[in-house]
Amino acid sequence: MAIPDTSCKEVFDLDVLRAYSNIFGPDEDLRARDLIPDTFGSPGFFFSKHLTERSMMRLTEIHYLLKNMFPKCLLEVIHNITRPVLQLREPGLEGVLSSPSVVSELKDPFEMDLLQSPCLHSLIMDFKPYRVTKTQVAVEGIFPLITMAPNLKHIELTEDVIGGINQTTEYNQFLDDYIKSNSSPQYLATPVFLRHQGYCFDSLKEWNKSTDFSSLGEFETLQGFIIKPYMPPGQNAHEKHPLYPLFNSSNLISLSRQAPYLKELQLPLRRSLGSQTECELYKVLGKFPSLHSLVLDLDYNFRESIARDYNQFSEQNPELPARDIFINVAMDETLARAIWDRIDLSGGGRRLRNLRISIIGVSSLRRAEGEIVRRLASQFLISRSMSYVGGHMKVKEIGKGQIESQTASQLEYDESELFELPKRVQEVVSSLWPSESEDFTWDF
Repeated sequence: MAIPDTSCKEVFDLDVLRAYSNIFGPDEDLRARDLIPDTFGSPGFFFSKHLTERSMMRLTEIHYLLKNMFPKCLLEVIHNITRPVLQLREPGLEGVLSSPSVVSELKDPFEMDLLQSPCLHSLIMDFKPYRVTKTQVAVEGIFPLITMAPNLKHIELTEDVIGGINQTTEYNQFLDDYIKSNSSPQYLATPVFLRHQGYCFDSLKEWNKSTDFSSLGEFETLQGFIIKPYMPPGQNAHEKHPLYPLFNSSNLISLSRQAPYLKELQLPLRRSLGSQTECELYKVLGKFPSLHSLVLDLDYNFRESIARDYNQFSEQNPELPARDIFINVAMDETLARAIWDRIDLSGGGRRLRNLRISIIGVSSLRRAEGEIVRRLASQFLISRSMSYVGGHMKVKEIGKGQIESQTASQLEYDESELFELPKRVQEVVSSLWPSESEDFTWDF
């Protein structure tokens, strides 16, 4: 931590405080000599001397980089300031999730003071992406502990690798008992920003039990919104398919009304052979009053069961017939322009500037169908220059290099063996796109 000198006394105003340490790690003595050798008698004296209300009037950031836990004396100083804004980044909550040895840390009142601090506005939580066994540490068990701060505004969840865990059954039970004895069933945390990477749809449901998400801020000022599909774990490629929320026209109409200033949007949509339902989705997207940049991730092989439960795959709802899959995945410039026109004309033909169309789930098929799909799943970027009267459209195919790289990797994997499409797949492709050449071959 930088030590302020007399020339800097007038430029401090605490706005953001970031701690890069393990809150729930082993506590070590924080000695004055670790800060400034032979200068102060205690860290509390250092913080109270330099972080006063006057010296913090214009300070914009403090980066706390000490190896020790967040010091109690610093939190006390922050609490004594009339305009406290405390933002903790990287609070080290992964310790709670991965090591039963930190149980004793939860018994420290200061640990709870920090998590309940009215100054706590932001935190990052590292968690195990999924349980290998039933004795894995329960990720959702920690949610009540990180949602106690009444002014919490930013929460970020990030995945961590799964490591070996001992005595997890006792640890899970301790967490459960501790929360029941020290916490109320409903908390006041009202996050206005939630970033979640990776797994745990079920865990977010558990989080809802301890956090009042109904108080999330309205979307009225929202300008950018991104929803990316997530690929769940699976043993075989054809058992995996992207997970994402399913939007219908009513959902999109509601979003357009709640977010009138939304300018950039990315979301996955279901393809359904160009049906009226699918076309209606494109039409509704043109109704967003401020939208100018749109990214569509089109799912060609939607399976109802996967939308509900990632543990259920094609056993209950078989994947689409190969013919429907190939029709849904086939994307060329003509179809890309048609999707643009449907969206753009619905909005008056003036607002939309950029549209990127991608196909998702290409790796979710068996080898034979996958070879066809990879060659049909073209991606396009359509842009319109607003410098021309009426706008000048430009259509460009993108992602060719990625497809070529995937094909090269597959050929390298096959070595010198020749792969030939099964007869059933050949017949489907021939019925959709008859070949006029006698020299046509199905070899890859």
